[in-house]
Amino acid sequence: MAYRQKDYTYNPNLNSDENLLLDNLFKLKLSHMAEELERQLLNPNSELESFINRISDIINYEWDQRQNTKFNRLLKKATLKYPNADFDEAIYVPDRMLDTHIIELLQKCDWIDEPKNLLITGSAGAGKTHIANALCITVLHQLRTVKYIRANSLMMESEKARVNSNSYDYTNQMAALAG
Repeated sequence: MAYRQKDYTYNPNLNSDENLLLDNLFKLKLSHMAEELERQLLNPNSELESFINRISDIINYEWDQRQNTKFNRLLKKATLKYPNADFDEAIYVPDRMLDTHIIELLQKCDWIDEPKNLLITGSAGAGKTHIANALCITVLHQLRTVKYIRANSLMMESEKARVNSNSYDYTNQMAALAG
């Protein structure tokens, strides 16, 4: 997928050299750096900061924006039922009878690098989907790929692929999603 280059709109509040510099940053596909530099150029107080602080702010802004873009792309591909799920104090409510120690271990995501599967079971309304989605989001924050799919949907899709003689392709497609 090709990176769509943003066009730089010349700012009349900046001189031609500054506009040319910003335009070059856009052409180098560093549009977020250009946006942060433009913000600094328009802020008269930014000159009071040291060079290293200013350049750090510019580079960190570009980095953060790229990480956010990647996270949002991975989140969209994950097809989560609850894309805002997180581990909150609700997992510690005694009535839910959750093994919080295990959940805390799973949050470290060490299990992903081990050749093991994760199966979450429990009664209806226990919060299995919420916990699974929260685990997926934890993994996504490490910028790893995740695909949330319910077991019955997985079985139906794999059976459909088998009937259509596409089992191999379907298996490869699911393996590619796993990273």
